[in-house]
Amino acid sequence: MILVAYLTTGFEIELAILMTITGIGGVGTPYTMGAAIIVLSSLLIFFCIYMTGFMRHILISAEQGISPILPEGEKTFHEAFKFIFKPWPPLIIAAVVAAFSIISSTDYIIASFSIYMVNVATATYLAIAYPLWIIVACAFAWAYFGSIYGLYKLGHKPLRLRPSTEDRMLGVRPFGDLSLSLSTAYFSTMVIMILMGIAATIGSPLIGFVPYMTALMIFLIVGVVLFISPLYAIHKKMVEQKEIERNELHRQAYKGVEVIKEARTNDTVAEMRKKLDSLTSLMTFEMVEKNLNSVPDWPIDTQIMNRFATIVITVIAIVIGNLILRLIA
Repeated sequence: MILVAYLTTGFEIELAILMTITGIGGVGTPYTMGAAIIVLSSLLIFFCIYMTGFMRHILISAEQGISPILPEGEKTFHEAFKFIFKPWPPLIIAAVVAAFSIISSTDYIIASFSIYMVNVATATYLAIAYPLWIIVACAFAWAYFGSIYGLYKLGHKPLRLRPSTEDRMLGVRPFGDLSLSLSTAYFSTMVIMILMGIAATIGSPLIGFVPYMTALMIFLIVGVVLFISPLYAIHKKMVEQKEIERNELHRQAYKGVEVIKEARTNDTVAEMRKKLDSLTSLMTFEMVEKNLNSVPDWPIDTQIMNRFATIVITVIAIVIGNLILRLIA
């Protein structure tokens, strides 16, 4: 944007920067505020592009860990996420959003063209820049929400959970890791948007700051819900699996008690050995049950929850901290 303004103004860099700041923040926008918005908006678009690729990459990486417990392995996994890698859905959504934006923001678009003293170069830039923003945003949203939906569908499949003796997380930890990675991309993007909102409203009345941050707080709540919702069905399956294993453990313990009760003085060596084995099993029963009780009910371990809580608290702290500073000022 600055480059186009630089060419338009006859290579006057200060005027080009001022024109760009005016185009983004409006007439009278402070220089530092405009510069911050330019930097953050540029960072946001590149960050969204990177995160879109990152989310697709972690889906591919998660396949090896998730597929073994799915009903049909890789086939089930591919069916859940295949639409994420198709290029046309986000383009169609972007076209709809662009059409709606043009209809609802005609005055703003005309003002942007007038600020940049439209010629062939600036008209070409504006015709490319606005659609590019929309395509990038839609591609990011499609990758994130589509991945969450795919994870949600997998959670409702009849998963082949592993016994707790083989895997403390019953084989579903990759689900929690994937959900956290997707949420990290979502909340990281939110942090940049919050910083943009703060930069854009510096010096403005509080009434202009609150609605924007309120909207972002709503998106924050949505992000928390979307982090948990794909994992809830898996949570129920883990609880059921633990109950099945606990019942089986109690059944074996009861059977062992019955075998010992039948002990007789004239038992053969083989029978005595069998009863000694039952006694040994009873002695280890408490330890096995204790280990079973320590198995999590969610496919998320303590470290993952701590990381997720840190991300959410950081976002909330930025919003509340800035709001307090505004109130004090």
